[in-house]
Amino acid sequence: MGIKSGITGVSKQNIALRGKGGFTLAELCIVLALVVISSVMIVSFSASMKEFATSSREEYDFIEDCSAVKNELYRWISENDIPEADFTNIADKVKISNGSLYVDGKTIDNLQTIESITFELKGDLIKCNIRRVNSEYTKRYIFALRCSNS
Repeated sequence: MGIKSGITGVSKQNIALRGKGGFTLAELCIVLALVVISSVMIVSFSASMKEFATSSREEYDFIEDCSAVKNELYRWISENDIPEADFTNIADKVKISNGSLYVDGKTIDNLQTIESITFELKGDLIKCNIRRVNSEYTKRYIFALRCSNS
């Protein structure tokens, strides 16, 4: 008989100890809410960083393409800048089509970020406007001529 009461007493203590060591429903709900809030913050942050990285890459590609156009125009203008040169028809000699730049017979490919190139001639200056594809963003360059067109 004494053994049975000892076993029963131990099992009552185990049950009492198990009840005190668990979590309440309120505590579990709070932890779950914190986990959900943290995961939403992480997902939204990573989505915004991906968008930022994509837009930065597109901007970098556009600037790189503009630099290639600028270098080619500098080369072409320096080769053709003589006192009797007439740059009024520069728009006929410099065109962009399907991602390729055509400069007086020479072609530069893979300029996919450039939509159009326009020119304005003002005295001894050529103003070049390069427009980005599907955007209102325009990069402007001004090329100075050493000769006078007048």
